[in-house]
Amino acid sequence: MLNLGNVTVNPRTLVLFPNRFKDEAPDKDRPDLWGTVNFGDGSPVVRASVWLKATRNGEAMLRGATSYPIPGKSEAEMQAAEPDLASMMETGQVTKGMPKKSKGGRGD
Repeated sequence: MLNLGNVTVNPRTLVLFPNRFKDEAPDKDRPDLWGTVNFGDGSPVVRASVWLKATRNGEAMLRGATSYPIPGKSEAEMQAAEPDLASMMETGQVTKGMPKKSKGGRGD
């Protein structure tokens, strides 16, 4: 069991709230909803971000992601800490260009 403010997050529970920081940075794709997930299996509780989207047919859908919370950071600071492409390239999370090809023939 985990307390998030005055809300208790029981094992195997997802709790979502409206994102009050979304309008503060309209140039960023901040989530529409945020919250936490307690998987109940002893793993750390994770942060959840959810965007309201539409399918190709125009039907409403939710798209989300999870991440571990950053200790000592507020919700707005964590959203601002999401890396951009340049910082992801600097840390090696992504690279540009094609991967190097092997020097041998087939089967290498």
